Amino acid sequence: SNAHKVRCIMSDSKLLKEFIQVKRTPQKIEILVRKIGWEGPHTPISKWVVAETFPVEASEDKIQDAAKGMLENTKYFLACIECGERNPVGWMHEENLCQGCASSNHGVVY
Repeated sequence: SNAHKVRCIMSDSKLLKEFIQVKRTPQKIEILVRKIGWEGPHTPISKWVVAETFPVEASEDKIQDAAKGMLENTKYFLACIECGERNPVGWMHEENLCQGCASSNHGVVY
Protein backbone atom coordinates (compact mmCIF):
# COMPACT_ATOMS: atom_id res chain seq x y z
CA SER A 1 0.00 0.00 0.00
CA ASN A 2 1.04 3.59 -0.54
CA ALA A 3 0.70 4.61 3.10
CA HIS A 4 2.95 1.71 3.97
CA LYS A 5 5.54 2.77 1.40
CA VAL A 6 5.48 6.35 2.70
CA ARG A 7 5.93 5.10 6.26
CA CYS A 8 8.95 3.04 5.24
CA ILE A 9 10.53 5.95 3.40
CA MET A 10 9.89 8.16 6.42
CA SER A 11 11.31 5.63 8.82
CA ASP A 12 14.34 5.14 6.56
CA SER A 13 15.18 8.84 6.67
CA LYS A 14 14.72 8.77 10.44
CA LEU A 15 17.02 5.75 10.68
CA LEU A 16 19.60 7.53 8.52
CA LYS A 17 19.50 10.50 10.88
CA GLU A 18 19.64 8.54 14.11
CA PHE A 19 21.75 5.52 13.26
CA ILE A 20 24.13 6.48 10.47
CA GLN A 21 26.85 9.08 10.58
CA VAL A 22 29.50 10.26 8.16
CA LYS A 23 32.72 11.24 9.88
CA ARG A 24 35.42 13.08 7.97
CA THR A 25 39.04 13.20 9.06
CA PRO A 26 42.01 14.58 7.11
CA GLN A 27 43.00 10.96 6.29
CA LYS A 28 39.69 9.30 5.48
CA ILE A 29 35.91 9.36 5.45
CA GLU A 30 34.12 6.85 7.66
CA ILE A 31 30.55 5.70 7.71
CA LEU A 32 29.50 4.88 11.24
CA VAL A 33 26.47 2.84 12.25
CA ARG A 34 24.98 2.97 15.74
CA LYS A 35 24.52 -0.58 16.99
CA ILE A 36 22.04 -1.38 19.73
CA GLY A 37 22.92 -3.96 22.33
CA TRP A 38 21.30 -4.89 25.61
CA GLU A 39 22.60 -4.77 29.15
CA GLY A 40 19.85 -6.83 30.73
CA PRO A 41 16.29 -6.96 29.35
CA HIS A 42 15.43 -3.26 29.76
CA THR A 43 18.68 -1.42 29.25
CA PRO A 44 19.60 -0.71 25.65
CA ILE A 45 23.16 0.40 25.08
CA SER A 46 24.36 1.81 21.81
CA LYS A 47 27.77 2.27 20.32
CA TRP A 48 29.00 3.66 17.03
CA VAL A 49 30.96 1.24 14.85
CA VAL A 50 32.86 1.98 11.65
CA ALA A 51 30.97 0.20 8.89
CA GLU A 52 32.91 1.45 5.89
CA THR A 53 35.92 3.63 5.15
CA PHE A 54 36.59 5.73 2.05
CA PRO A 55 39.55 7.78 0.86
CA VAL A 56 39.12 11.53 1.42
CA GLU A 57 38.74 12.14 -2.30
CA ALA A 58 35.64 9.91 -2.56
CA SER A 59 32.70 11.76 -4.11
CA GLU A 60 29.82 13.04 -1.99
CA ASP A 61 27.41 10.91 -4.06
CA LYS A 62 29.40 7.79 -3.36
CA ILE A 63 29.43 8.54 0.37
CA GLN A 64 25.68 9.25 0.49
CA ASP A 65 24.90 6.10 -1.52
CA ALA A 66 27.03 4.04 0.84
CA ALA A 67 25.35 5.61 3.88
CA LYS A 68 21.89 4.82 2.48
CA GLY A 69 23.11 1.38 1.50
CA MET A 70 23.79 0.62 5.17
CA LEU A 71 20.02 0.42 5.66
CA GLU A 72 20.02 -2.62 3.35
CA ASN A 73 22.86 -4.25 5.28
CA THR A 74 21.35 -7.06 7.36
CA LYS A 75 24.30 -6.90 9.71
CA TYR A 76 22.86 -3.62 10.99
CA PHE A 77 19.19 -3.40 9.96
CA LEU A 78 16.39 -5.89 9.37
CA ALA A 79 12.83 -5.51 8.11
CA CYS A 80 9.91 -7.00 10.02
CA ILE A 81 8.05 -9.63 8.03
CA GLU A 82 4.71 -8.51 9.51
CA CYS A 83 4.73 -4.69 9.42
CA GLY A 84 7.52 -4.20 6.88
CA GLU A 85 9.15 -1.62 9.13
CA ARG A 86 12.96 -1.55 9.05
CA ASN A 87 14.70 -1.56 12.44
CA PRO A 88 18.19 -1.70 13.89
CA VAL A 89 19.06 -5.35 14.49
CA GLY A 90 19.13 -4.72 18.26
CA TRP A 91 15.45 -3.76 18.22
CA MET A 92 14.28 -6.91 16.51
CA HIS A 93 12.64 -9.64 18.55
CA GLU A 94 13.78 -12.28 16.09
CA GLU A 95 15.54 -12.08 12.76
CA ASN A 96 12.37 -11.13 10.88
CA LEU A 97 9.99 -9.95 13.63
CA CYS A 98 10.17 -6.54 15.29
CA GLN A 99 9.53 -6.03 18.99
CA GLY A 100 6.31 -4.12 18.28
CA CYS A 101 4.74 -6.96 16.28
CA ALA A 102 6.10 -9.55 18.72
CA SER A 103 4.23 -7.88 21.56
CA SER A 104 1.05 -6.83 19.76
CA ASN A 105 0.59 -9.88 17.54
CA HIS A 106 2.24 -12.65 19.54
CA GLY A 107 1.77 -11.68 23.18
CA VAL A 108 5.48 -11.27 23.85
CA VAL A 109 6.04 -9.18 26.97
CA TYR A 110 9.23 -7.12 27.38
